[in-house]
Amino acid sequence: MNIRCLLLALAILCNVGCMTFYDPRPLSNIETNLPIDPQEKVAWVWLPMTERSDIKPYQIATTQNLITLQTTLNPVLVSLAKTNQIAQGKLRKLGGLFDHINGKLDVNRYAMFLAELKAALAVEYPAVKYVFLATIRSEKAKYVDGRVAWAHIEQKIATGPDSSTHYTDVKTLVINVQEVKGDFSKSVQIGLDMKAAPQESKVDRYDEVIMHLWRTFSREKSPVI
Repeated sequence: MNIRCLLLALAILCNVGCMTFYDPRPLSNIETNLPIDPQEKVAWVWLPMTERSDIKPYQIATTQNLITLQTTLNPVLVSLAKTNQIAQGKLRKLGGLFDHINGKLDVNRYAMFLAELKAALAVEYPAVKYVFLATIRSEKAKYVDGRVAWAHIEQKIATGPDSSTHYTDVKTLVINVQEVKGDFSKSVQIGLDMKAAPQESKVDRYDEVIMHLWRTFSREKSPVI
């Protein structure tokens, strides 16, 4: 190997080895007009779409973040384990949400699932105002100069001088907010991640994302930088 090739190889290794991904952080406020009173609570249910192998690691990491933040969240989040246990029972009763022939979402089953879930939550947790039905979507976002901004979130990569512009894969948290004792619903989206999901040693990557989402439903606005 000549000296030029050696230097090029070292430069590539340094660039890859020194790459730093920063945690996602708030970029813009989410307007929902859904403030929740302090005495009211919310429930979080993962929809079965998040069981896909490419999505499951993000579901697990987000759940870990929610658990570590649970005592600080306002409005109060009721037990994730209990609410998802209730949801799984309803899904088993219905045989899932997808058509067994074409594999598509069965809207009638989904409507029945939602009605039964809301009724069960109203009995188990009378103070729950809304249930957050959560999915995680894969999509593309524009990468510009080491930064990606999408769905009220930005995330940066430190790789040295980088003026490239292209589209990259990102994950977006999509919440269908459903009123438990009413018919109101609203969809809320917030960016989650542009890299592989964190392992157990890094369970706080989504803290700012979750707190930003939660402030949407409180009377406090997120400190957007």
